[in-house]
Amino acid sequence: MKQAQAEQQVPKPVDETREVDFYNIAENRLKVFERDGYKCKYCAKQLTRFSATLDHIQPVSKGGTNTMDNLVTACLHCNSSRGSRPVMDAIKKNNAEQTAASDANKPVSNFL
Repeated sequence: MKQAQAEQQVPKPVDETREVDFYNIAENRLKVFERDGYKCKYCAKQLTRFSATLDHIQPVSKGGTNTMDNLVTACLHCNSSRGSRPVMDAIKKNNAEQTAASDANKPVSNFL
């Protein structure tokens, strides 16, 4: 009887890769989306759990990991257009595009 109780009390081993992998584990992905408020970090577009994607700050191709600190919420457009460029380059590009779009919508004043 004591042997059966001892076997039941043995804790299950913790899968450490599951605990730190915030890219491939669905419930961990949701934690990143919730942390970021389901908003794209590059263009501030409001997203849903179906339209949100995860972007690596430090690309995996350049040694980045799947930890929460290395992932941000991004819309598909921003995520796919960034590629493996540094984050600051993507932010500068998005700011330049937004400025150009807002300038195009401004009326031209007449100086007569």
